[in-house]
Amino acid sequence: MIEQLIREKIKNLFKEYSCIEEGENHLTFKVSDSILSIEILSGKEILDKNAILNSALKAIQKFEYSNKVYLALPKVYASIIDSEILQNHGLGLLTYDEKEVKEVVPAKFIKKQLIVKENYEKKIEELKIELKKLKENYIILKGAVDALKNEILKLKAGLIKTPLIKEEKITEVKPQIKQETSIGELPSFFKNNPWLEVLAKRGKEPEAYGS
Repeated sequence: MIEQLIREKIKNLFKEYSCIEEGENHLTFKVSDSILSIEILSGKEILDKNAILNSALKAIQKFEYSNKVYLALPKVYASIIDSEILQNHGLGLLTYDEKEVKEVVPAKFIKKQLIVKENYEKKIEELKIELKKLKENYIILKGAVDALKNEILKLKAGLIKTPLIKEEKITEVKPQIKQETSIGELPSFFKNNPWLEVLAKRGKEPEAYGS
């Protein structure tokens, strides 16, 4: 593919740099503490009148983390590009065809952006450390949960094997006391009846036989 061929030619042009990122329309290089980024406008977009502007804007955004930024365009665009505008923004210009890649405008080295890049790298390292800690904590927590599950399974198995003992409730039977009916509970016509006393005495007297 022509795009891959162009990227290889650009990498050969900056062979003193190490390529740390490669995409279809961009390359990122690093040497020592310097970052160099290149935004590549594909020849497929040659008919798009806004293609150059869009690529230039993308290239400028790369200054957030790069010391030097280039815009790479097909050679057919070279005659319509105002190199002074690119220089005012610190952008370098590369032109290419199937035979070669040429540096037309050198990119300006932005020293202050190095601090920003270092901050990004520091934050990335801190995030990696935090992610590692989270992973370790997750492994520990998962082990504890698995152990708890095993204990629950053992308890369930023990309950199944142990026979259930039915507890019988002992009911205490209390003896019933026979209640005697007192005189006070007799009907009203027996109360204060003198004949009751007479009958009671007669029941206690000995019977006279043959008298």
